[in-house]
Amino acid sequence: MASFEKTSVRTIRSAIDKWLNPNLGDLPLSEVGNGALKAMVKNMVGKLLPKSQRTYIGYAKQIRESLIDGEGEPIYPITWNNDFIDLPPVVNVSSAGARHRPKKSKG
Repeated sequence: MASFEKTSVRTIRSAIDKWLNPNLGDLPLSEVGNGALKAMVKNMVGKLLPKSQRTYIGYAKQIRESLIDGEGEPIYPITWNNDFIDLPPVVNVSSAGARHRPKKSKG
């Protein structure tokens, strides 16, 4: 396995362990929808940069969409609504000046 792939696997595993499982792990896959992702984003605000929030929400969407039937169709089709989910915009660093990281919470 290439170094990039190992890093990617570690990053995804970390996102699942730290964000997806604690926020969505008790829900049936059919209930991982816009409302559940909105609640997860609310928990991420101030703790993760917008790009990371979008990436982790993307993982959750991919997991739900990965369950397909024998014809390759999604078992739980959904229309995602990023406006409802309140995903923050990702600001281009070159146009925004210095990059600001959220303060780490204590505890």
